[in-house]
Amino acid sequence: MKYNTYMLSGTQNQAGNTQEKTIGIILRETEKVSQENGLDERQSMHMRLLAEELICMLPQIMQYGSGTFWIEFYTNTVEIHVKVQGKKSFDADSAPAPKADNKPNEKQGIIRKICGVFDFAVKVTKEVVTGTRWSLQEYIENLKSSDRSQHIAEWDELEQSIIANLADDVVVNSKLGDVEMVVIKSFDEAPTFI
Repeated sequence: MKYNTYMLSGTQNQAGNTQEKTIGIILRETEKVSQENGLDERQSMHMRLLAEELICMLPQIMQYGSGTFWIEFYTNTVEIHVKVQGKKSFDADSAPAPKADNKPNEKQGIIRKICGVFDFAVKVTKEVVTGTRWSLQEYIENLKSSDRSQHIAEWDELEQSIIANLADDVVVNSKLGDVEMVVIKSFDEAPTFI
């Protein structure tokens, strides 16, 4: 079942579209979907943590234009969606650079990587007719098939990441100027990446 769709604005200073309001909408919708689908306390907390991880990414992904947020719930699987419609006048060369934060923060490794994928998707989606697709699970599978000793930093990021430990997948799709991120979580069993 698809729940309510909410408009998100990339401009935080417009009346009625403050960051606090956006955060409130996302958290209230997450709570509502949890209650309506009978999730227990642990499952509801996992869903809220995933929503909070998404909120951490919003400033980076909303810089490209307006967007929409919604949640879908099907047979014990939740999908949290954010879709951004890139600005028609968007110039990839003039796009703000991703924020580099050299301070150690266990939440930022995979979050920064996903935001980087989103940045790339926005910049190429108008040039690539077929679109692009990136998946956290595919990224993890590629790491598994490589020499672990050569990717110690990447494994450390995954082990410390809330989103990598709770979500079954995070998918970034782009096509014809639109970029969509979907956080997927099944409540049948916990995902394992190690």
